[in-house]
Amino acid sequence: FSKIKKFVYLSTASAAGSGNGKELIDENTPCSPSTNYGKSKRETEKLLLALHEKENFPAVILRAPIVYGPHDTNETRDLSMIKLIKYVLNDKFFLIGGGEGCKRSICYVGNLVEGALKASENEKSSGKTYFISDGEEKSLLEIAKTIAKVGGKNFKERHYPKVLANTMA
Repeated sequence: FSKIKKFVYLSTASAAGSGNGKELIDENTPCSPSTNYGKSKRETEKLLLALHEKENFPAVILRAPIVYGPHDTNETRDLSMIKLIKYVLNDKFFLIGGGEGCKRSICYVGNLVEGALKASENEKSSGKTYFISDGEEKSLLEIAKTIAKVGGKNFKERHYPKVLANTMA
């Protein structure tokens, strides 16, 4: 490991889980991932942190939220920004339940890359975990309204009760 100056691991906010729903998740929030993807990322984080403790391996962990930007064509992800944009612009976006409470962080891909570069150059970042985002969390409804406004579309807000969604599922 002596030749490695810094190992930057791009993890995900899903590794932390969703918290208690009342407070923002940060680096001190106990991790409780709920998806297999989040669990696998968290396990890798734990391995890297243990390696840092035992062997002084220079790893830094960056947890990214929903990432957007040029060349985002992966529509298979549940929270792909390109998928969300297409839903809004094609009038197929709807919310199950309220909508205002479903807060998400987002991050422009260029900001994520800049954060990764800064973490790789910071001598004190080894063994640490950082969340990377563009700032405050926004609800999916707020994000959808912004997409519609930028896309020149009239936004039609549609909500469906959870009971109906569960029945249909």
